[in-house]
Amino acid sequence: MNKSQLVKYVSYKTRLPQKDVWMAVESTLDCIKRYTPRRGGVKIPGFGSFYCQTQKPQRKWNARTKRYQYSKQCREVYFTPTRTWWKNIQS
Repeated sequence: MNKSQLVKYVSYKTRLPQKDVWMAVESTLDCIKRYTPRRGGVKIPGFGSFYCQTQKPQRKWNARTKRYQYSKQCREVYFTPTRTWWKNIQS
């Protein structure tokens, strides 16, 4: 499911205009993007938590050039679902 399908589904379930639902989804995702790297991430009760970890630079072997390449330090975002949400998916 992509963002536009999510907006259509929420609009159908709530009987709100798609324009209003689009703004709500955009502002929710913007908040998650903005606050995930800071303040210990974003935790949504009953759904899960988004958190950010910094990955260290790594040395990797390139078989084509027969040299080592070094990657840059980067941040990665992870999502951990709550147990109740995970149980609903499993059943």
